[in-house]
Amino acid sequence: MRMRRLNRFVTTAPPAEVVVALERAAHHTHELPDRILWTSLTQLLMEARPRPSLEAGPFVLEPRKEWPGAVRVAQIIGVAARLQATFVPTLLREMWRLPDRADERVLAPHITIEHLPLGVRRERARGPKRALLTSLLVETHPSVVTLLARNPRLREPDAVRLTALRPQHPYALWAMLLCPRWLSSPRVLEAIALNPACKPWMLLALLPLLPSAVAARALRTHAPDFAEVARGLHRGGLVATVDELVAREKVRPGPIIIRIDPDEVEGDLDEVISAAASSQERARSELATPSADVPLPNDATPASAVESPPPADPVADAATGA
Repeated sequence: MRMRRLNRFVTTAPPAEVVVALERAAHHTHELPDRILWTSLTQLLMEARPRPSLEAGPFVLEPRKEWPGAVRVAQIIGVAARLQATFVPTLLREMWRLPDRADERVLAPHITIEHLPLGVRRERARGPKRALLTSLLVETHPSVVTLLARNPRLREPDAVRLTALRPQHPYALWAMLLCPRWLSSPRVLEAIALNPACKPWMLLALLPLLPSAVAARALRTHAPDFAEVARGLHRGGLVATVDELVAREKVRPGPIIIRIDPDEVEGDLDEVISAAASSQERARSELATPSADVPLPNDATPASAVESPPPADPVADAATGA
């Protein structure tokens, strides 16, 4: 019922009201009503996102036709940009971004289950036996993980182990988020957010639901480019992390670039490449060489040369002067 009401609001209400309500919910998830609203919205977005195709077959679940489509999402993004909102339009834009072709390739099965065909693993994922379920906690195929997530005999420690697996397929994490049971589990959300396979659109949807320390760690490791839009989340708990990431981007040193004027170079291409390489090596050596004004100690340096002089005695100096 809550999902249908939220879907009706997102698809039929004026876009400005939708943007204001979602921005408030994202920035006030410490309050229970807004947290429930954002959890429902995350489930709605996970289900409404267009499904990709995999090499081993299509994604198990297809999005419902009555969920918000790309045209409605584009209207909300346009209104949010005019209202100068930051978080919601970025989230929606990443949610409906075209999937990366590299993500559509399935991973090789784990060595402990590589002898099992895909159909056998799917059958075991539906079954009631705990021993067979625990043997699939190293599964990376999204269709099998979808069945595991919906199996009522899968426990929270099992789900945490499955979502914390490295390497894991990003669509396997998506399959876990499609299950409302695990979307409301803080431990599972933390494992997904800290997994390197977590895509930016997943992390942006989960940021308001994560503890501030976990959200800051996930931003540092997976999505530093989206730190600025998350500045106002968690009642300012991410401000220090955002400032750190922004400062890091500003002071990041650039590569050493050697420019050679073709008109001033004589010889063939091999000589030009050799000259450029030697110039780059000289530049690196100059950066690594210490200043000549500060000689470094070696084996022949006496111990007195590297020892610090004793502190001056102002009383003795005054007596000597007298």
